[in-house]
Amino acid sequence: MNKPLLAAVAGVSFGLFLGGLAFHNAGLRTCQRRAALENALPARVVVQKTVVAHPCPSMQDEPEPESPPALDHSDPDSVLSYAQTLYVNGDYAQAISVAKTVERKGHSVRAARIIGSAACNLHNTKLADEAYRNLDAPGRQYMVYVCQRSGVTMSGRHFRLAKGD
Repeated sequence: MNKPLLAAVAGVSFGLFLGGLAFHNAGLRTCQRRAALENALPARVVVQKTVVAHPCPSMQDEPEPESPPALDHSDPDSVLSYAQTLYVNGDYAQAISVAKTVERKGHSVRAARIIGSAACNLHNTKLADEAYRNLDAPGRQYMVYVCQRSGVTMSGRHFRLAKGD
């Protein structure tokens, strides 16, 4: 009674085994596919450089870049943003003069940060001391950090040039 059932199970198992072998060999294991992959050429990248000795005539006729728009002194935030841009671009003296115009009008904390940081980059310890007195605690921490990077240290309540500078 069990013989037909055992024969059926053995036949199905053998069929699955042969099917698995056939499926496994159907992948990239055939000789033709393996040879095709081994002989495939790698992709080539071609870089072409063009050197222009003289500018094109169309480039010579371009207009000069426009000057920056006139600064609106009625908006302190735009003036301080402009002063900050000057500071970031390394024009410290101009950043100080622009920020001082706003400092007189009551926006002293942000203006003092810009003035103090620029003063430290210019090694102007007197101006750095004045700006430091107008700052809040986070502004003072920032200014001490910027000054230390510029070679100006805090000694007591005053800024001094670091030794060796």
